Amino acid sequence: MKSFLEKVVAATIDLPPRKTLILFPTQRACQEYRKIIATAKQQADWLPAILPIRDLLLNLKAPLLADDLTLLLELYEVHRELFKEEEFEKFISYGQQLIDDFNEIDRQAINPDLLFEEINDLKSLEARFSPGEEDFEYIRSFWSEFVRTPLTPLQDQFLHYWKQLPVLYHEFRKRLESKNLSYEGMAWRKVADTMAEQDYFSKYSTVIFAGFYALNKTEEKVMEALKKQGKLMLLRDADTFYTDNKMHEAGMFFRKGMLADSSIPWLEDYFSIPKEVYSVKGCSGRFAIAREMASSLHHRQQQREVSVEQESLVVVLADESLLFPLLHFCGRLGITTNPSMGFSLKHHPLIRLMHLIKTVRQFEDSSENSALKYKQLQEFCAEPLFKRIFTEEELGLNSKAYAAADVSNFHDYFSQLLFKQPVDSREEQSNILALLDKFRFREEEWIQQIHFQLVHAIKQVFTILELHETEISLNVWWQLFWNQWN
Repeated sequence: MKSFLEKVVAATIDLPPRKTLILFPTQRACQEYRKIIATAKQQADWLPAILPIRDLLLNLKAPLLADDLTLLLELYEVHRELFKEEEFEKFISYGQQLIDDFNEIDRQAINPDLLFEEINDLKSLEARFSPGEEDFEYIRSFWSEFVRTPLTPLQDQFLHYWKQLPVLYHEFRKRLESKNLSYEGMAWRKVADTMAEQDYFSKYSTVIFAGFYALNKTEEKVMEALKKQGKLMLLRDADTFYTDNKMHEAGMFFRKGMLADSSIPWLEDYFSIPKEVYSVKGCSGRFAIAREMASSLHHRQQQREVSVEQESLVVVLADESLLFPLLHFCGRLGITTNPSMGFSLKHHPLIRLMHLIKTVRQFEDSSENSALKYKQLQEFCAEPLFKRIFTEEELGLNSKAYAAADVSNFHDYFSQLLFKQPVDSREEQSNILALLDKFRFREEEWIQQIHFQLVHAIKQVFTILELHETEISLNVWWQLFWNQWN
């Protein structure tokens, strides 16, 4: 059975490469497609233009995409002008959610004034939807709670704020437009509304969207414009197991919009095909799952005398938190893996250590409590990576007298890092970078590339935070820094 990308290659290999643009949902899909088509061509030749959908914006006439932190600070300024003064620490808790909501409004090309209208009559709500439309039931169940009277104080407060959101939305967009900035949904809405001016597409006779699962309205609008020009090709990766089952949420987006067209290839029936071999094993806890999976891969590798990488074996995890323990056990068993594009940096063990530093900073009084200090040092020094740098004695691992709570059992570096309050955010940045710099990994270790990416990402966040260091306290600095990993 051919993989989806192999089928995409077969469908596109004969197209004129310099006149073809292929768009995938992710960078990884782009890289794999390049490998497969290069092998299939078997000779030197041009490749088509291949882009992840997010990078397409860089080539179109659209406002610049602002980073999350800049958007949050800009929204706070608008919020502060329109409504009552509010501490930034409180605003952070819901500010990012507002940006996400505004982003979705624009991606779906929704009229915000209609969206934020109070619904007093469910009949009027029903009139806005087509018969049998799946979204209607979700929205109807939400607003049915507000039709009943009297309203609770919480519901009344929600409605008051709900009516103010259109003003906030419009003013936020105006502020960003004045600076030629945007969030992703806003940029896509601009592109969709100005397709006649987007001359980037004029270079191509065929524009292919491959492997997209959930198209939003702005993407569909762009596709409709390309379809009218005779340039659009859609390739989907769907299965009847969930597309034909209306109770299956995974197929919802294949049952509506452009992807519902039955003429679009490919709709497979993979799940109905009997599998040659499968096994079911019970495991307790994520470490047990990871250990068992690594052991199975190792056993398979030994039996077939071929590496997992050479076999192009794919492991699909139910939860991304399983990835780090799986890679750890694979590394111990000598199994080569390629996790660099699928590993979420928030699962790097040093992120957990930074969270502990943040927690200690919030409770300055802990420095006066020797028992609490001892416990925090124990938790911090329990990170196995420290064994690369410090002795067991310096990590307090040889200490047996917990009752004494003697912090001198640990190397002085840890007490200085955790309990010495920094003067400002610059000093805190130096502390964190010094901690990261202590770790060195061999090139063949799976964590080496991920650690490099983490350091690079943290430095990028620091660069952005430095632009606003005079406006925010150290506590807010930590909140903003930590938001980047959640």
